[in-house]
Amino acid sequence: MASIVDTERRVASPPVARSRRGWLAVAVPAAVAAIAPVPIMVRWPFGHTEAVSVDIAHRSIPQIMQLLRHTDAPLGAYYLLLHFWIRLGDSAVVVRLPSLFFAVAGVAVTVLLGRRVFGTKVGVAAGLMLAVCPLAVPSAAEARPYSLMMTLSAGSTLLFLRAVENPTRSSRALYAVVSVLAVYSHLFAALTIVAHLIALALRGRRAWRPLVSSYLVIGGAALPLFGFVATQQSKEVAWIPPISLHQVTTTATQLAGGAALLLSTVLLAIYAGWVVVARWLHHRDSADWQRVAIGLCLVTPPVVALVASIAKPLLLERYLIGSLPPLAIMTMAGAFALPRYAWRGTAVAVVAALMASSLWQTSHRSFRVNDARRAAAGLAANSQPGDVVTFAPSALRVLFDYYLNRLPADRTQRVVDVALQQDAASAHTLYATEISAAALAKRLATEQRIWIVGDDALPIRASSVDDPVVAFERSPAFGAYTVAAESRYGTMYVRLYVRAAPLLAGQ
Repeated sequence: MASIVDTERRVASPPVARSRRGWLAVAVPAAVAAIAPVPIMVRWPFGHTEAVSVDIAHRSIPQIMQLLRHTDAPLGAYYLLLHFWIRLGDSAVVVRLPSLFFAVAGVAVTVLLGRRVFGTKVGVAAGLMLAVCPLAVPSAAEARPYSLMMTLSAGSTLLFLRAVENPTRSSRALYAVVSVLAVYSHLFAALTIVAHLIALALRGRRAWRPLVSSYLVIGGAALPLFGFVATQQSKEVAWIPPISLHQVTTTATQLAGGAALLLSTVLLAIYAGWVVVARWLHHRDSADWQRVAIGLCLVTPPVVALVASIAKPLLLERYLIGSLPPLAIMTMAGAFALPRYAWRGTAVAVVAALMASSLWQTSHRSFRVNDARRAAAGLAANSQPGDVVTFAPSALRVLFDYYLNRLPADRTQRVVDVALQQDAASAHTLYATEISAAALAKRLATEQRIWIVGDDALPIRASSVDDPVVAFERSPAFGAYTVAAESRYGTMYVRLYVRAAPLLAGQ
C-alpha cells in the first residue's frame, strides 16, 4: 500500500503543473459522470416513484408539510428542493437534472476522498469507477433522492477525516451541517455516521473530545426525525421483502452491478482491507487509521441494515447507495495494492470492462420496467367519449396521469377516472384515494366500455376482496364483458373491456 501513497510524488513538479493535474484528476471523472446517465435521462420514461416526486413537488409548501406529517418524512428535504426546481419546468429531463448534478458532485468528492487517503491514482480510478457504476448511473438519471444521499454521505466522510486531523471550529461545524443534511436526504445516511463513530473509537479518546459538539448537533437535529418516523411512519417500509439468503444475494448483486462485478469488487476490497488493517495494527499512524475509516464506511451500512432486517426488513440496494463511494475506493485500492504491475493493470481492466458491459446493458434497454408514456398515448388515441378508466393497482394513477395530462385536452377529456374519490394533494397522501371496491364494482357494471391500466411489476393482490378490479372481475356482471383490445408497454398493459350487449334504457 505504501507504493501507492508514498512514492507517487517522488519527482517534484512545478506548482502550476501540480495544480493542473489536481484539477484534471477531479474534472475527468466528473465529466464522465455527467455524460454516462444522459441516455437514460433522455430515453427512459418515468417510473411511478418519480411521478410521485413530481406530483408532490407541484403542491404548495403547506400541502407538502401536511403530507410529511403522514408519510415520507425522511424525503421531505428532497421534495422541498424539487418544489422550487420545477419552476424551470417539469419535463422528465428537467426534473432529473438535480440528481445528475448531485451524482457529478459525488464523483468529485469520491476522487478527493480517495486521493486524500490512498493517493491520486486510487482517487481518480475510484471516481471513474463510480461514474459508470450500474447502480449510481440510473440513480443519477431519476427524480429521487438517492444520488443526493450518496454525495452527502461521501462529503460527510471527507469532512469527518478533515475534522479529526484538523479540529478547527469551522471544520467541525461543516462536518455537522453536511451530516445533518445527509440524514435528512435519507435516513440510511446515518449508518455512515455510525461508521465514523466506530472509527473514532478505534482512534482513541483524544480524537473524540473535539468532535463532541459536532455529534451533539447531529444527534439533536436527527433524533427527532428518527423518533417521528419510528413511531408514526414505520409502515412506509412494510413492502420490503423479509430477510432471506436470496434477498441478501440479490441486494449485494444489485449494489455491485452484477454477479461478476460483485465477485471482482468484493475480492479486491477484501484484499485492500486486509492490507490496510495489517498496516494499521503494525503502525497505528494517522494515515492508516483513515484507510480503516474508509473500510468501515463500506462495511458498516450493509452490516447494520442486515442485522436490523432480522427484526424489520430494511435491506434494499438503493438504501445502501451511500456505500458505493467507499466501495469504489477500496476496490481500486485493492487493485493498486497488488504486488505486480501486470496484476494491477489486469484487475483495473477487468473491473472497467465489467462496469462498461453492465452499464451498456442498463442504459440501452428500451425502457426500465414499464412505458407509461406510450401507454397513455395509446389509451388517449383509442378511447371514445364516455369511456371510463381504472387502475390496478391504484398507485399507477399518478404515473399515468403525468403523461396523460401532457396530451391534447380533446384526447384526454374523453376518459373518466371512475374510481377517483379525492386527489392526492387534497387527501395529503402520496396517492389519490378511491371509492370502495364494492361501489366501484357496481359502477363499472353499468358502463359500456372500461379501460383497465395495470402493471405486472406492481401486481395487485389477487386474493384481496378489497381490490376494485378483483371485485369487478368476481361480480356476476363481469360475464357480460369481453376483452376487445389489449396492448402491452413493457410490463404495463392497457386492456379494454366492452359489454357484449348494450345496456337498455333504465338498466
